[in-house]
Amino acid sequence: MATIGIDIASVDGNGTPDWGKAQSEGHLRFVGLRAVYGTTVDTWYATYVNQLDARGIPHFPYLLLIPNLDTPEAQAHKALDVIGTLNNHYFPLALDVEGDRRGLTAVQWLDWVTRAKRVIEAALGVPPLIYSSRVYWIDPDGMNNLPAPELADCTPWWKYYQWATRSPAVYEPAVVDKLSPPPAPPPWGNSWILDQFAGDAVGYPGFKSTVDTDRLNVQKQGDSNDSVKWIQRRLPGLTIDGAFGPKTTEAVKTFQTAHKLTADGIAGLDTEQLLAWVKPRTSSP
Repeated sequence: MATIGIDIASVDGNGTPDWGKAQSEGHLRFVGLRAVYGTTVDTWYATYVNQLDARGIPHFPYLLLIPNLDTPEAQAHKALDVIGTLNNHYFPLALDVEGDRRGLTAVQWLDWVTRAKRVIEAALGVPPLIYSSRVYWIDPDGMNNLPAPELADCTPWWKYYQWATRSPAVYEPAVVDKLSPPPAPPPWGNSWILDQFAGDAVGYPGFKSTVDTDRLNVQKQGDSNDSVKWIQRRLPGLTIDGAFGPKTTEAVKTFQTAHKLTADGIAGLDTEQLLAWVKPRTSSP
């Protein structure tokens, strides 16, 4: 069944949510939290971290990178200062790439993103997650379909709304399981690990305002796509062919055993969060 998550920021206006209701009724398994936008700290980030830690809900921070504001290095360093030491059983810091380029060309904007990525990777030892969308990447007013081989190692988190903004929240795993996979920006082939499938959804259990709803790409034997390559790059001794066969299953089981997880060979939330902390072997899909 689908693994459901949400991502939120102070701008959503939720105050203190009822996390227990979100878990029990909304099937909540993980949360993305805006930590910093530009160099401004999100006012609810620290509070949400404490609340989620108290309930044992996995969460990860994201930096909304803003073009033509200070420098990408300053924004990345600010985010790293704010988040401190991350729980390496949860996903690392994500880099949010979207919106108006604010006078930068696409080439300059890609350079900004790459420079921020380098700072984060140097600090964490692994590439960040990257949040964007295929629509934004191929848009002449976005990334203008630029190649980005240095970013292709980043764990992919794509925006692909399958309901209109501000629609009633959908969170039943059986329904979410039937959604189409998100199309990836070209540098990532068809790879995805997280999918933001609705934006500013209303009525999510435990929340008085809006949330963005997400799901995890749970992978298992028989799958065949670029998402499998994301796993294979992070495990030793595997051919990076995108085919989740018996050898990949055994490698996942070995990894799970080493990290005291249930060795079922299925790459679910616990396994993929840990894999995101393994430096990948190559940089192309």
